[in-house]
Amino acid sequence: MDHHCPWINNCVGEFNQKYFIQFLLYVGLASIYTVAMVALSWTRECRDCNHEIIFKQHRVIHSVILVIESLLFGIFVIAIMCDQ
Repeated sequence: MDHHCPWINNCVGEFNQKYFIQFLLYVGLASIYTVAMVALSWTRECRDCNHEIIFKQHRVIHSVILVIESLLFGIFVIAIMCDQ
């Protein structure tokens, strides 16, 4: 047994380490994808979006929170992956 992981609710050991690393890879890729999609959404103009100021403020707040959360998960997962 290497350690107990609360994310997969199981102990990581010799027989399931492959799946744990695969899980870490997918979470890391999802974090990168999320940051890329937020960056892409800010570089292209949305024709169908509501252009009132309150919607723009909410979009900024949600985007900042999403990027911060994705970066924190991504850094944490990459650190664990390097350790494995």
